[in-house]
Amino acid sequence: MNDRSRVWRLALVTLAACVVAGPAARAQPKQDVQPGATDPPHVTSAAQALQRARVHLQQGEYEPALATVDAGLALEAKHLPLLRLRATVLLEKLDYEGALAAYEAFLAAGPRGANRRKARKIVANLQIARTTFLTVRVENGPANVYLNRKQYGVWCRAAPECTRGIVPRGFRVHVERDGFVTEIERVTISAAKTHELVVTLKEKPSRLDIAVTPNNARVSVDDDELGIGDQSVEVPPGNHTVRVALDGFVTHEKAISAHLGKTVAVAVKLAPVAPTTDRRDARPRVAGAKAHPCPPETPDLPEGGADGQKPVPSAGTTKRKSDRRERPGRLFERRDDAAWALYHCAYSAAARRQPDRARSLLRELVDKHAEHPAARLAAEFVAPVEAAAPDPTSSEMATPTGLGAIPLTPPGQTDSSAGAHSEVAEKPSRASRSELAIFQTLHGIATGIELCLAVQCESGVAVSILTLTGGSVGLSLSLVKSEGTLTPGQRALLNSGTLWGAYNGVLASRMAGFESQGTAVLLLLGQATGLGAAGVLSRWRPTDGQVALANTFGIWSGVIAFLGMGALNIDRDAEDAYTALLLATDLGVLYGAVVAERHRHSRGYTFLIDAGGLVGALSGYGTAVLISGDPDAQFSASAALAGAIVGLGSAAYLARKWDRPSPPLRLTLLPTAGGVTAGLAFDLDL
Repeated sequence: MNDRSRVWRLALVTLAACVVAGPAARAQPKQDVQPGATDPPHVTSAAQALQRARVHLQQGEYEPALATVDAGLALEAKHLPLLRLRATVLLEKLDYEGALAAYEAFLAAGPRGANRRKARKIVANLQIARTTFLTVRVENGPANVYLNRKQYGVWCRAAPECTRGIVPRGFRVHVERDGFVTEIERVTISAAKTHELVVTLKEKPSRLDIAVTPNNARVSVDDDELGIGDQSVEVPPGNHTVRVALDGFVTHEKAISAHLGKTVAVAVKLAPVAPTTDRRDARPRVAGAKAHPCPPETPDLPEGGADGQKPVPSAGTTKRKSDRRERPGRLFERRDDAAWALYHCAYSAAARRQPDRARSLLRELVDKHAEHPAARLAAEFVAPVEAAAPDPTSSEMATPTGLGAIPLTPPGQTDSSAGAHSEVAEKPSRASRSELAIFQTLHGIATGIELCLAVQCESGVAVSILTLTGGSVGLSLSLVKSEGTLTPGQRALLNSGTLWGAYNGVLASRMAGFESQGTAVLLLLGQATGLGAAGVLSRWRPTDGQVALANTFGIWSGVIAFLGMGALNIDRDAEDAYTALLLATDLGVLYGAVVAERHRHSRGYTFLIDAGGLVGALSGYGTAVLISGDPDAQFSASAALAGAIVGLGSAAYLARKWDRPSPPLRLTLLPTAGGVTAGLAFDLDL
């Protein structure tokens, strides 16, 4: 066989071997490296175990990594890379006692060079864990104890207590048990001491799902009415009483026990009340006492009673001596009297806020029954009104002396007794003047300090003189310029303009990269500009609520922009970030001023919105920190941003009726044939 044929045969054999072995070689790493592999780790060699354990550790899967390392060491007990990796995993899990023993085992296996020196150094640092301990006692244990993150695994199990070695530093201790609220405590460990942490866990509230039949029954829990129909509510742990009631059905009460956050389902089907023929408790019907409805349009009622005498009883009605002793509290009496019927229909129309209808009925009463006592009362209403010739949309009706007034205010108009909500101009007040004086005095002192920084004062005397002069000038100017003319809205505008000017000055200095001297100059310019602009705008006399609403828009525009940059992982110390923040706040203030001009609200309404945004942001941030364990994470900023937006929107919606005037109470005295009926009326905004 010549050389050429041997070369070709060797090439063909090599090619066949590559074709057969290639796919197996490519598939082998996929078989060995399985990040999700858990119990039991099946490995065939120490090298394979090392490769899998490293993948687990990179993905933060500490328990699978440790189990894989132990499986590899079972095959080769002196495998140095596995011994070192085991010590590393235990150290990252904050198992300091286990890590110390693992590093000592690694040194006993005989490493050399840098690995040996590094291991000795770690062992020296971990020796403190043999004299420093943390004891966690759970009063209502057992419970699992975690350090810093649950991802590291259970640090110890308190049943009811556990003690382990630890190193001096700060830790977040998580104590967790099923059915209880996780307790998180911060501890700072000192060297060579035993620290004891005692925790009492609180049970989680339970969800109570109540299904009722019929579905229009009223449901209450522990005497707190929840509503009508099926209900789902969160209740604290313990015993509770569910009550379901509906007219015509037997009331049902049921005792339930809620524990460990478990959902409790209750189904109630009410039984109808059994019919009864016993009428001993029924009210007696009075002949002739049929209700007299007021028709949509005034009918031609029968004449009668024009001479002021009592009307003749209608057919089928028996004259009783007790008629004179009928209760005066009944609104409609002697309804068979046409004049009194008109009189009461007029007052019913007034109570329904139908002034034109009421006047028409009173006019008809005066025309048809001129000599009747009810007509004489009605004339006292009608005559002044017609003499004054009021606008049909007038909100008041003349009231005779000695009678309580029922305001005849048409729908959509403002009752004069309640006042005009925010349309009434604010009046100057001494309180506003004093608040301005205090704020501008502090502003003057700050201006003196800033001026000293701008000119680089070198002596304490110069600093004292400038601050004293600034405070005196601020106090004097605020008192002189505001004498007898300053309203709460103007005071708020001047103070807010000063603060927004200072805010713009600080951000501008950060954008320009100025030091203390340049920052002081920009602060002075910003405050002067803001105060001057506020002085010009104060001529339009804005209300305190308008200024507060503009401030709210500005503040939350800046906060949302700041949180948005954190959610998008944008460097908030960059120049562009300060520019975006400055534009967001200034545009927010301007837009808030436009909204405040069109939709006027009180200062209290803006405080509620601010409170809602603050609660929402803190709730979102706190929840994210509890979940992730990292206060600076991008997820925490995103959660705070979402919480702020939800809180602001919810507060604005829930407080939308905050500025509506309280409904006025009205005392009504209605003359009747048998005396006088007194009543108390008020409006309900449903």
